[in-house]
Amino acid sequence: MNNRAPWRPRLLALALIAPGCVLLCAFWLEAQPALLTVTALLLDRMFIPATVLQFAGIAAIVVGTWPVMRAGCLVAGGISIAVGVSVLLTFRQPTDYAGVTLAALTTLAGGALVWRVRPWGTASFEFHPRHGAVVASAILALLPVIQFWHVSSYVPSRTASTVGVEVSSDAATSTSGVEDALTVTIVNSGNIGALVISSELIVCYRSAVVGSSFPEELYVDPDCTTEQILDNFTEIDARSTWRIQKAVDRPEIPPADFRVLEAVVLLWYGRQDRLKVGDEIEDFATEAELAQCNLDDDEIRAYQVVDDSRAQGLTQKPRRIVTVRQGPQGDQGDAYFAFQAQGEDVCNEYGLPLNSKYPLQEQVGLTNVRLNYSAWLTER
Repeated sequence: MNNRAPWRPRLLALALIAPGCVLLCAFWLEAQPALLTVTALLLDRMFIPATVLQFAGIAAIVVGTWPVMRAGCLVAGGISIAVGVSVLLTFRQPTDYAGVTLAALTTLAGGALVWRVRPWGTASFEFHPRHGAVVASAILALLPVIQFWHVSSYVPSRTASTVGVEVSSDAATSTSGVEDALTVTIVNSGNIGALVISSELIVCYRSAVVGSSFPEELYVDPDCTTEQILDNFTEIDARSTWRIQKAVDRPEIPPADFRVLEAVVLLWYGRQDRLKVGDEIEDFATEAELAQCNLDDDEIRAYQVVDDSRAQGLTQKPRRIVTVRQGPQGDQGDAYFAFQAQGEDVCNEYGLPLNSKYPLQEQVGLTNVRLNYSAWLTER
């Protein structure tokens, strides 16, 4: 008896395996980021044996006898299903629809191949309703596992960085001086490190305590100066304290009766274990986009946000953080920043970086801190 399978079913089997091969190749072409969770590590490592088994199945289909070919189809089809479903489980916005479509096609094609060569495809096997109940129960039992996977891997938990800010001024501050010494204390009292995205110290001189206004108004106030407190993407370890000394120059032509120093500290940070920032992205915006932003090349920068795993990168658009330096003191610090996805508009109609319509902030545990401080200036 000739056990050699004809070429037509072989070609059909190879065609159904092709989406899975393309998905595996796309996975290996993804850059290897720093893995943030155990589940991301396991998912990443799963693709190593999956690739080996997939190509072993291809070899069995091409050169094997009919029984060997059937076994190869079952292996390759099962791998396609497992890989496709695993990639779909990493789906979240902002979505790369090409990757999602490829993963769905891989799952369907693998399922079609397994069904086509199923060993139970004989008259001796009957699919009773109780079998369907068992399968449905097994799927429902997996839902809590999938939910735990999603929560533990891709959603910031309740444990977060807890960063507080304090400001103090030199006791010798007087109305006759030309500068004032301020001390900014940043305390992370949480069990998770913080990655500071942007930080600012805005100092204003007033004739009376009027209370600080919105930062957008303070940036253009001639009686206010803006300085950057920490370099962007500074890491503040858990249970640590930073003290930064700042000497603030007073306005060259101050009001004759100014008596109050008012300061505003603005700090934006994310979880150090969730927010990983890569290298600066060169030429991320076209000249037309920069013209719409009304910015020069040296006033706007973008940095890549690293994904949890390569599998997630197949279904999610690359993310970036865009920082902009603007205002009279714009050269002293980054006044604005935004999370964006690749392909989105860089700026809004006001020339400021446009935050993504997707909830990227929730994914990295983004938090902001604002502190208002005022002190009376003494006379000498």
